[in-house]
Parts: sequence; C-alpha cells; structure tokens
Amino acid sequence: MLGVGVIRADAGSGLVPSQMVTRTDFGHITVDRWEVYVAESEKDAGMLTVLVERLEKQRLPRALALREKVEKGELLDEWDTTYLEEVMQDAREVKALVDKHPEYQDLYARAVHLHKEITDKALENAKNASSSN
Repeated sequence: MLGVGVIRADAGSGLVPSQMVTRTDFGHITVDRWEVYVAESEKDAGMLTVLVERLEKQRLPRALALREKVEKGELLDEWDTTYLEEVMQDAREVKALVDKHPEYQDLYARAVHLHKEITDKALENAKNASSSN
C-alpha cells in the first residue's frame, strides 16, 4: 500500500530522528513533518560503520606511527599527547555503544590496548629522559 505514514518517536518506541527524506512507501519509511525515523539498531549500525572506517583510515595509522616513535625511545610531543587524550576520550564516549554490540568488543579492546601500550612506553621514555639529564 502506498501512502504517507506518520509515527511518533518517543521514549520506548525504539525510533530516533534521522535525515530528511521524502519517500511514501508506507511499509519502509514513515514520515512525520518531513523527518524520517529509523530503528535504533540502524542508527547504531551507521555509527559503528563510521567508527570502524575512522579507525582503519585515521586512528590506526596514527597509532602505529606513534607506537613506532616510542619504541625507538623518542618522546611524544604536545600534539601527540593531545591526540592520545582525544582518542581515549572518544573511546569512553563510544563504550556504551560497543557494549550493546558484542561483535565489536574485541576490536574496541585491541584499539584501547594499543593506545595504552603507546602511553605506557611514552611514560617510560619520559622517565628515562628525565633521569639521564
């Protein structure tokens, strides 16, 4: 059946506002004041897709470069430490989302562990540098 359907997103409905679209296939998309509502699981899937893509293309290459830097005994600069702080803050913010999706927990744990290794080695390098001065 074709038509425009209206549904309210309220507490407990499992629906959240998404982007504006104008589709009238009532069985697939519901429209309320031009806002489309999608299931919470679809929103989670979209967020997780973006997070994994960012990890692959941005976060992991930078983390590996930082790990290489600290493994050589080098010190992290202010930009490096600020970056690591931001990454760990982001990790705390997405933890609840990851907890709802166990299939991502191993990836999350390995990424957090990598950043902890970098931080631990950076602290060791800083201590060594200060004791040799």
